Amino acid sequence: MSTARLPAHDGRRPRLRHRPDHIVATRAFYDAVAEDYADHFRDVFAAQHLELALLAGFAGLVGAGGAGGEVADLGCGPG
Repeated sequence: MSTARLPAHDGRRPRLRHRPDHIVATRAFYDAVAEDYADHFRDVFAAQHLELALLAGFAGLVGAGGAGGEVADLGCGPG
């Protein structure tokens, strides 16, 4: 058994030497539609005051002003 230690994770996405074709195709698709998607949903909370307040409160709890933790958005929306 090796006792070599792995380098500390710096928070960035790992660089893979080879990315499978389906990963490359998926990322290319998301990159192609990202701006239109953002424009379409930019004002989604404009009339949803309670939801906006809840989201702001949650962000404050986990952001720099709160615990400073990380949040993973898994399985929500188109990626």
